[in-house]
Amino acid sequence: MGVKKPARELRDAAEINWQRVCLDLRKHLSMSAVARRLGVDNYVMLRLARGEVVDPRYSLAMALLDLHGQLCEDVHTLAHIGLRQAKC
Repeated sequence: MGVKKPARELRDAAEINWQRVCLDLRKHLSMSAVARRLGVDNYVMLRLARGEVVDPRYSLAMALLDLHGQLCEDVHTLAHIGLRQAKC
């Protein structure tokens, strides 16, 4: 068995720019339309778009990435949405 890494280190291993994801989606839908489509409160989406929330809950994060892949496939790349691998 390998050595377990602390949860914080694993969480910091990859970071997505959720503000960028929301701004890309805004080119296709309003934030309130995105919120309705994902079944979340409009306020949650607005906070993500403003960069006030940097760590959305897992289910919302996955739904956002799926929607981003559908609507923004031309820019749905790891480099564009800010995913970077940390050196472990």
